[in-house]
Amino acid sequence: MSDEKVSMSGHPGAVLWDLDGTLLDSEPLWRKIKLDFLQQIGLELSPETIDATIGIHASVWIREWTALAGITLDLEAAHEAILSRMVDGISPEMTTDGAKYLLEHIASLGVPQALVSSSSRRLVDAGMAVLGDCFELSVAAQDVTNLKPDPEAYLLAAQRLGVSPGVCLVIEDSRTGARAGVAAGCRVLLVGNYMQGEVAGVWGVARSLLHLDPGELFGTAGRPAGS
Repeated sequence: MSDEKVSMSGHPGAVLWDLDGTLLDSEPLWRKIKLDFLQQIGLELSPETIDATIGIHASVWIREWTALAGITLDLEAAHEAILSRMVDGISPEMTTDGAKYLLEHIASLGVPQALVSSSSRRLVDAGMAVLGDCFELSVAAQDVTNLKPDPEAYLLAAQRLGVSPGVCLVIEDSRTGARAGVAAGCRVLLVGNYMQGEVAGVWGVARSLLHLDPGELFGTAGRPAGS
């Protein structure tokens, strides 16, 4: 991936965060739950097909995989069981390395932050309880008609914060979420093992939140060693 440093000319109007995989290292638990569900319905899928559901609302892949398996299942009950398992599994230890420092540093600059997720409200609220009170607001699946990669969630967050999408910085870890941010007209920073240009329109890439130095990103004091 590119090691080029990314920087903004001044602070963004707001920072809009994804949750799963970005601020919470929840993807391993999601993957375990997905594998267990596939075993339950007797369906085998490639790792690539499973990974393609990262950032996709659980109800979508539950419905699609059940149809592929050719079985009848109470989809609402299946989704509720999976959601409960995820909510019960969220803990402070899931917080991704570097997340707390960045959240607190951005808050200290007076830049509003919002959590914007395709996950259900219960899961978003559980994540916010772990991450602290750095967020002005959150947008969950129940707040929108169209989920990521549609831009609706990011547009709604910007509207509720009273800022233009064009001055917002979106921080995402999935192609699905990055496409949503780009379509909303935001600057998108994609975190993970991505190449610059892998998602059209992405403003910058970083290997992890630990590789983001707010001093370089926002032109402020840099990250202390070990934070």
